[in-house]
Amino acid sequence: MPHTTLTIQNTPIIRTTLSFNNTHLSLQSSNKAKQASHHRHDIPHRSVLKASFDSSSKTVCVAYVDKKKKRHKLVILEGAVREEEASFAGEWTESVMKLAYEDFGVKRSRKLMIFVNPFGGTGKGATIFATKIEPLLKTAGCVLEVLYTTHRGQARDVSSKLSLDFDAVLTVSGDGLIHEVLNGFSEHSNPRGAFAIPICPIPTGSGNGLSLNLLGYEDGFDVVAAALNAVKGKPMNVDLFSFTQGERRSISFMSQAMGLMADLDIGTEHLRWMGDSRFLYGFLRGIIAFKPCPVQLSYRLVESDKNKMAEFAHSKRAETTTISSSESQVSELESKVEGAMPTLKYLPDDEDGWTTFDKPVLYVYAGKGPYVGRDFMAFPVSLPNDGLIDVAAMIKSTRGDMIASMDGAPEGVGYWLPNIHYAKVHAYRIKPLHPKGCLAVDGEAFPFEPFQVEVHQAVKLDAVERQGLDDWKASPPRQTFVDGLNVEHLSDLYITLPTRDGSKRPYEAPELGDPLPYGHHLAFFHARRSEEQLRKDGTDEDISPPAPFTKRMWAGGKILWKNDNPLLVGKRTMGVSTVAGAEEKGFDKGKPMVFITQKIEFTQEGQRVPSVVEERAHVYFHAEIFSNRKKVFDRAVNDIPTTVDFSFEYTPTPITLFRYSALMFNAHHIHLDKEYCEKEEGYPERVVHGPLTAQMLLETVNIHFPDLKFQKFEYRATNPLFVNRKLTINGKWVDKSNILVWCSDMNGIVGMTGKVLTQ
Repeated sequence: MPHTTLTIQNTPIIRTTLSFNNTHLSLQSSNKAKQASHHRHDIPHRSVLKASFDSSSKTVCVAYVDKKKKRHKLVILEGAVREEEASFAGEWTESVMKLAYEDFGVKRSRKLMIFVNPFGGTGKGATIFATKIEPLLKTAGCVLEVLYTTHRGQARDVSSKLSLDFDAVLTVSGDGLIHEVLNGFSEHSNPRGAFAIPICPIPTGSGNGLSLNLLGYEDGFDVVAAALNAVKGKPMNVDLFSFTQGERRSISFMSQAMGLMADLDIGTEHLRWMGDSRFLYGFLRGIIAFKPCPVQLSYRLVESDKNKMAEFAHSKRAETTTISSSESQVSELESKVEGAMPTLKYLPDDEDGWTTFDKPVLYVYAGKGPYVGRDFMAFPVSLPNDGLIDVAAMIKSTRGDMIASMDGAPEGVGYWLPNIHYAKVHAYRIKPLHPKGCLAVDGEAFPFEPFQVEVHQAVKLDAVERQGLDDWKASPPRQTFVDGLNVEHLSDLYITLPTRDGSKRPYEAPELGDPLPYGHHLAFFHARRSEEQLRKDGTDEDISPPAPFTKRMWAGGKILWKNDNPLLVGKRTMGVSTVAGAEEKGFDKGKPMVFITQKIEFTQEGQRVPSVVEERAHVYFHAEIFSNRKKVFDRAVNDIPTTVDFSFEYTPTPITLFRYSALMFNAHHIHLDKEYCEKEEGYPERVVHGPLTAQMLLETVNIHFPDLKFQKFEYRATNPLFVNRKLTINGKWVDKSNILVWCSDMNGIVGMTGKVLTQ
């Protein structure tokens, strides 16, 4: 049993008892002169920086960050241990360090690249670093490389060549230095590796929006809290923007401002000595000037209903704050972009899908937030990684309305004002209507010329996850299933399928020794796992890649039959499953997916060659972004024939889906639980099984042409199909041996297409 308590003598008259549990380090001091014990003080392990034992002097040193009177400070406690406790003091301090770092999921002695801007804000950056930041980082054992910047652009140049072995980059300045670092990363020979380095702001500038958004309103300007974050914070996912102006492309992380909002930033540069109060002065000056913002705003709209945006933001933030008390509520910024640099999706001359906002405005303000300054919550419904840009435009009205917008600005009250147009968009573009104007990007001045901005959704795929995926691809799973093709189980399938249940034509029971109908092997050869072995959504892990790629969709497949060697009902059959391919897609767009091709060969007992060879295409989505992924239920499908040769109609009911799930031993909640579909997956209803629809395509051909021999069937899922909606399966002969089949719902949405090759 390890020792959890230790006593040190701080001074001749003060003694402190130190003890720990799984969540806290506890201190209790006693004063010999006063003959009194002070109250117990609990320090969460996240705030503990150091615990060490010097065996030569028999002294213990404990360092932590404490908060008093709304400010954090570094506390170092040192004292001699009693002789009888010296034997385990080293073990005790190591236990504390393990709780403070490894058990908290944080690396000890982080290697940090630190950019210090001595001229930022009120010009106290160097002094603050030397007196408050550097001592804390060194006490925590961090390895520091420090650069005091001397001119604009220096941090960008250094970042473009930065060694990739740093655990984080610290910017002791305002938001402008972060902008430099990120754009340096974009010019790096390995941008992907550079963007994987977390950025941690230390707020000493006049604009410290990022620090406010990471640390919160109370601690956003607390440099010691920010330094603690550099030591103990955990990376988080934050979207980035591509700002394109002519041939110039820049990375933006926070905001793009035009009109009044740009003028109060750039127009008050000479007042940096005022700190963030200069922005309030600039706003008041803008009210007096009352100049319109001469621009045309266009965007790719996602949502503009303020109530819906507020409700969604509230629900997502509630999810992120339901964490254990030992977890950090602040974290490092990880600006991660997969690939060399993300490809731009929207071309400047593309007009389709763009909405133009044509009302006169006083300003346009776009970005991520919610805070852009201590006195202004510009984007109150902004989320760090929703893959969207928040755009606010103040419609020109009266000076009184402008003054009203200042009331409650720190709380984002202005969001609800009718003269504030607010939208979430995938991209937007600005066309100046006058040669003179003001434009600021992350607080930096840019030419007042046409530009376009689009967002790159950030998805964290850290080294451990990447290695896990690579290891899985190097040695993918292989499975063997043995099934007797039981006639009773096949009868259950018959009574489930509307083509065979007796409702459309007389019921014919399956017989032992009959050839297994085309596609009916799908009801057999399934993994049987206990409930504890399933994921929360009811799926199994048998062929899936490792986390975070856990959200599955059946995307299509191909089946080949040997008609001279068919599978026979009741005959023992072996199915051997392998992963024939694993392809990564969407990684360069921040929407990573893994496409898995599962190959299964079905061979009957006594045979040497398989009777059926099947390939199934599965898509595994990154779980972290799946719930935020915009669902599209009505994709257009090309090359659908305008005439049909035969068809079949049916309506899959909840009973149909329940029975088919039972037949396949499939507990995936999207087929069974309506509330789960709506709240967790974003579907309006329960989803019809992909293999059920594929089987119905084959069944439709089979009931119309029962004597046909099928050689090959290829199919692809194109849109989700939902329960209780009438489906029509159509068929069209292409030539004497090929048949096109497709399934549409009552609204004409095509859910699956296929092609049958006959003999």
